Amino acid sequence: LETGKVAILRYTAFIDAGTAVHPGYVEGQIQGATTQGIGWALNEEYFYTTDGAMANSTFLDYRMPTSVDVPMIDAQIVEVPNPRHPYGLRGVGEIPIIAPLAALSNAIYHAIGVRLTTLPMSPGAILEALLKYLDALYFAEVVPALSKQTHACYTAEQQPRCQASNQRSHVHPRCVRRQAIARKTQTLSPLPSAALWHP
Repeated sequence: LETGKVAILRYTAFIDAGTAVHPGYVEGQIQGATTQGIGWALNEEYFYTTDGAMANSTFLDYRMPTSVDVPMIDAQIVEVPNPRHPYGLRGVGEIPIIAPLAALSNAIYHAIGVRLTTLPMSPGAILEALLKYLDALYFAEVVPALSKQTHACYTAEQQPRCQASNQRSHVHPRCVRRQAIARKTQTLSPLPSAALWHP
């Protein structure tokens, strides 16, 4: 949650390969295409200068997934012979590219509660979407609750110290926002709430 980086813990790909003439090669095609799809979903993006030139045109700058970024991809081959091919074959190198986009979008949604609808779902894009969501949550839930509170319900001695200004005050918007974000993120991460968000 702190960095927005997605760590894929496990990935299983299923494909109807028709008749798998060489299952080892089919498995390699599935794994390679899935890795390309993961790169498309999480990393790969073009950046342009103000002059319109591509700023990340080399393999040094264009971020593609490596073996460090993906787990061992479990390839499951389903064999249903293709009646339109003399040997019952089907193409296996293209189809697995598509599934990671939706699969990772759903996984991110289930992990943080925010639906991303654009690619790539890079760490920056995830953090931006999460902050927008938390801001909307703050203004939808916290601000109306603040307007109902009375400021005279505590004496000066009973008022907690504000984390932002170290002054005794009943309500400080920044602290209330921080507490709301911490409450929301406590169920999403094992990290202590103090380490999660400090707007």
